[in-house]
Amino acid sequence: MIIMDEIVGQNKIKLDTYIECSIDQDNYTWTVYVKCNRFIALRGLIICSRLTPNLSPPLAHYALNAQPSEYSENLQIEILAPARNANDDQQQPQHAADGSDGESEESDQEANAETVIWQHKVTKQPTRYNCDMNIEWGDGLMITPDIEYKIRLIWHTDAFGSEYPCSLQSFLVDGIRFRDVPLQAGSLVKGLKFTNLVE
Repeated sequence: MIIMDEIVGQNKIKLDTYIECSIDQDNYTWTVYVKCNRFIALRGLIICSRLTPNLSPPLAHYALNAQPSEYSENLQIEILAPARNANDDQQQPQHAADGSDGESEESDQEANAETVIWQHKVTKQPTRYNCDMNIEWGDGLMITPDIEYKIRLIWHTDAFGSEYPCSLQSFLVDGIRFRDVPLQAGSLVKGLKFTNLVE
């Protein structure tokens, strides 16, 4: 199910199709790619909050009435864009020793390089279990049309062992395309908060 909401001065896109994912020492970084067909100012993210911990018997019996409804979330958000080499026009093409026009491994790495253009830290944010976690920042980050950006969430060690609902977001919604990483089960980014810069 895809939900699209308009709020005062902003737009919000939420995609609601979920599976269960775990955060641990091998899976503490989660990524989703986003590409827009227009200029927008990205003003925040909607992230899935943790699922209520499952306590095995006999702990579940004693903790039934003491189960906390909130926890403190700690994570870092990074947004990356393809890197551009400002000296490309000044560089002369290099040919392989055998006279071929093959590109070097270094050139391939440069072509695939990414640059962090935005960072935001969430520290001890009170968050309810089984809900949306809304993260907003004051200044909007301008997203340029037809450039695929990477949104990367990096969890702290206190999240290890926690389970989150992962949204499946390989969709095109309102001109914004979400693409999951093939090796991941989904994305913990549930949606975007943004303002259209050109009506």
